[in-house]
Amino acid sequence: MQSERSRGVTVDMNSLENYNILADHHLAHFFNSPRVKQHLIKSGLITPGGEIVPEKDFRSELIRKSRQEAALKAYIRTLTDKAVENERNWQSRLRRSIEDIRNSQRIRKIRAERRQKREMEMLKTILFDTDGLVDLETEEERIFHNTELLCSPVNKVVESSDLSKGQSEKGNGHFGKFPLSPWKRS
Repeated sequence: MQSERSRGVTVDMNSLENYNILADHHLAHFFNSPRVKQHLIKSGLITPGGEIVPEKDFRSELIRKSRQEAALKAYIRTLTDKAVENERNWQSRLRRSIEDIRNSQRIRKIRAERRQKREMEMLKTILFDTDGLVDLETEEERIFHNTELLCSPVNKVVESSDLSKGQSEKGNGHFGKFPLSPWKRS
């Protein structure tokens, strides 16, 4: 700068504002190289024919591209929001259905426990022992009690003479003797 002032060269600032580097004939060899030319075409500064695009057209094209980009981003955002909402709805439906299944399983289990408890109470009232009601809490106790019932003196052996009329001397293949049912008491 100092050397230019000392020589008396004046620079017009208005001409710098209007200066277009692409139109400078001193730089034409640089802008004509294939790599740079391809970049300028891609950027939209020159046409594929090599003509310089006016600045007004270039700016309007930039504005159009930015609006198009913004619209595309808004569309993508809308699509992703919709997809996220659909996924949330699906997850909530899945959660609800799993919860319904668990509730139905819990209800089935409670009903089965209540039914089993009622059946046990009925069995306790049916299976009356000399000491009172038989407590059948564990599976082992139930098995033991059932075998005890089968071996108890309540199960009498009936002789063939005690059979009703119409049956043979030997009985129905029981060789003359068969036990009564443990549920029938005499």
